[in-house]
Amino acid sequence: ITEMEKNLQSRNPIPIDMLFEIFLNLPAKSLASSPHYPGTISVCIDGVLYYSASSSFTMDEPLFLVRFGLRSESLEVASKFPEGLESSNRITLINYHGKVAVADVSEYRYGDFKLWVLEDAKKQQWSKEQRISIHTGVTGKLHEGLEILGTSNMGEIIFAPNYFKELIVYFLDHKNNKIRSVELEGNTKYKFRDFYKVFTFLHYVESVMLI
Repeated sequence: ITEMEKNLQSRNPIPIDMLFEIFLNLPAKSLASSPHYPGTISVCIDGVLYYSASSSFTMDEPLFLVRFGLRSESLEVASKFPEGLESSNRITLINYHGKVAVADVSEYRYGDFKLWVLEDAKKQQWSKEQRISIHTGVTGKLHEGLEILGTSNMGEIIFAPNYFKELIVYFLDHKNNKIRSVELEGNTKYKFRDFYKVFTFLHYVESVMLI
């Protein structure tokens, strides 16, 4: 569990085969108490795995948030998704200052997204909707197809492109309306079937499981 817990600090989504491995090792009573079908978005925060789920295999029922403690191996429904979330097709879960948050990126082509933070899991209390624009404080042109990854230790919201010609990570301080970028060194000429693809991971840790 310890090594798995460390690796789950990386970017979502958690591989579905890893979720199945976790479930297969759970006591039957844990699964029976919270029957559900796992969704495709997830995030791990301080040894707790949060992921989307539905009571329907086809995911046509409203999604809810499931909480799994890697240390205690406890499994429970953490909360319904926040009110005002119109669609579940373009959402992602992120670590927002140590709390789980859901980001609606359905309007991201305009540079805007909506954010809800789970303030109190016991009361299933979400914060009010926040509307954040990545173009705030930007003087130059940003990459297209940016993906929201989570927050840094400084509280900045981190973005990185899915497809790239340069390795650039953006840090948005939406409270002070500032954004900074960091260019990473790497082999940007690597090409596979004429597509460039980048996977960005937060909180990287050394582990033999990554080999």
